[in-house]
Amino acid sequence: MENKRGQGFSIGTLLALIIGAALLVFLVFALSGGFGDWNAWTGGFNKPNIAAISFNCNNKCAAKDTTYCTASEDVVFEKGGKKEKYNCKALEAIPNSGVSACEMDCAVEAISCERLKVYCSGQIEGKCNYAWIDLATLKTYQADTGVGKTYKEVTDSTSRVTDNADKTANPGKFCVKTVMN
Repeated sequence: MENKRGQGFSIGTLLALIIGAALLVFLVFALSGGFGDWNAWTGGFNKPNIAAISFNCNNKCAAKDTTYCTASEDVVFEKGGKKEKYNCKALEAIPNSGVSACEMDCAVEAISCERLKVYCSGQIEGKCNYAWIDLATLKTYQADTGVGKTYKEVTDSTSRVTDNADKTANPGKFCVKTVMN
């Protein structure tokens, strides 16, 4: 009887293992983005999605959804075309996009000093405030800021107020954020 212990793998088995390992490495490399922009290699497989996006945009308009003005989508207009970022309002201006004119006002809402209180979230209730104050009061508050004093923070936020009517109603005053200790 022959002793076959030292024979090992055949050449065919060894070759199959090497090819399999190479394919596995190639697959991992490709799936991890190792080839960069895959569309540049393949000529582009991006499918047009403008019909679905225009359908969603028209629904957002009907529902008065504010993301109509703000949310950007990756839009592909033609097969193999590149992805471009658009919000629904911008798509209105593109002929044949399928997005109907919407009566939503996408202008930035004017922000009053009072409205800045939303930036107090996370603060202890009643310890954070925004208010119009005069220069003398502002200086008094700033002098009383620090460890062991009344205020932890006193910040002039006048530049964040975009509501011109609110600014006009408070001439010579500052919209100030105060956070008490």
